[in-house]
Amino acid sequence: MEIKKEWPNQLRWLFTLRLKTFTPWYLFTNESEFQFAADAFEKEDPSGKKLLVFARRQDMEDFAGIEVSEKGFGESVIYFHPSFRKTGQNNTIIKYEVSVA
Repeated sequence: MEIKKEWPNQLRWLFTLRLKTFTPWYLFTNESEFQFAADAFEKEDPSGKKLLVFARRQDMEDFAGIEVSEKGFGESVIYFHPSFRKTGQNNTIIKYEVSVA
């Protein structure tokens, strides 16, 4: 997998390790692999944030992503659980948000 220079250093570092396992997480093998989860986040979370989703938990429908904006990448990893409903919700789907700066 190509490690892109525009990714945040923390994400590049994670993929530079070339981990075979990161139990209980699956890491993406291309940027669009978890796009369906990023789309669900954008639809369901009222914050209006857009994410690059880079990991999925093996044992549940939880995902981890980094905020993407016109200014670049944010400084937090967002851990979330989408419902994948057709309509949005009024509450947040974010379980945790951790600064990596």
